[in-house]
Amino acid sequence: MRSPPRLRSGDEIRCIAPARNATVPWVQAIWQNAVDRIRREGFVLTCGESIGAHGTYDSAPVETRLADLHAAFADPQVKAIISLVGGYNSNRLLRGIDYDLIARNPKILCGYSDITALTHAIHARTKLVTYSGPHLFNFGDLQGADYTVRSFKECLTSSDPLVLRPSERWSADLWANDQHNRSFVDNVGPFVLQEGEAEGISLGGNLFALMHLAGTAFWPGLDGAILFVEDYVGLSPQILEARLESLCSQADFSGLRAILFGRFHPGSCIDRIVLAEIVRGNDALAHLPIVGDLDCGHTHPIFTFPVGGRVRIVADRGRSPVLTVLEH
Repeated sequence: MRSPPRLRSGDEIRCIAPARNATVPWVQAIWQNAVDRIRREGFVLTCGESIGAHGTYDSAPVETRLADLHAAFADPQVKAIISLVGGYNSNRLLRGIDYDLIARNPKILCGYSDITALTHAIHARTKLVTYSGPHLFNFGDLQGADYTVRSFKECLTSSDPLVLRPSERWSADLWANDQHNRSFVDNVGPFVLQEGEAEGISLGGNLFALMHLAGTAFWPGLDGAILFVEDYVGLSPQILEARLESLCSQADFSGLRAILFGRFHPGSCIDRIVLAEIVRGNDALAHLPIVGDLDCGHTHPIFTFPVGGRVRIVADRGRSPVLTVLEH
């Protein structure tokens, strides 16, 4: 484990677009809100060419995206790198990355959703701790962003252990849709699917993106890991069941210590009852502490956690589960 230097007020954060970029209309709609918020938090924001370069599937050409990533890690003024937004094809970058350059210039890299492939490949090849947390896009939420921003800063500006407490309210409203009329509901907090206590290496995020790495040189390894699991808005119970089976079939799955599910978007039809049925139906999961409905995934707000750090989960049915980030 190699944690990057902590972020400080006045530091430069470079925004790049490893997946989709700002040519997407709903990204443009929230762009200025995001820029203004990150600057109000005391950071200097700069952007790479991939933000607006045209390629295929609303993404910049692979060469432009790689050049942005390498330039951000090589620039001594840049202290953190944040993705603009997610998408579907950041794994196109993995074979072209200069991992030695990154290892020589350790710094914060943060994003979630499709960026899960990028953060885990870099961790696997360099042992650098990366982060599952907000895109720049998430800073643009006019409502509900305070928890997201506070968690981002707590995780990246300090090395002290953190207890990841649930948000007070959450929203399933998508992307930039009607920022002034978002619908929020009270958060009853995470729940225990299977009891137990575990401590281990924190990995995970978007399961679909993570499984892109299975069987490749970029797989982070599950031995000794506590795995966070969330997935896309268009998920169904059948797809989640199939993806979990693929996870359970990995050669190193027996070394996994716990699974922590993020909150699934209501459009996926995966509520607490359905998730419990899926877990009960897979005997490979029977020995693991398992928790559901954490504030990570495709509802908002979300917390930031380290990829390659160390966490502890205490899951007792008689009380709310306690999740502590020990090293980040």
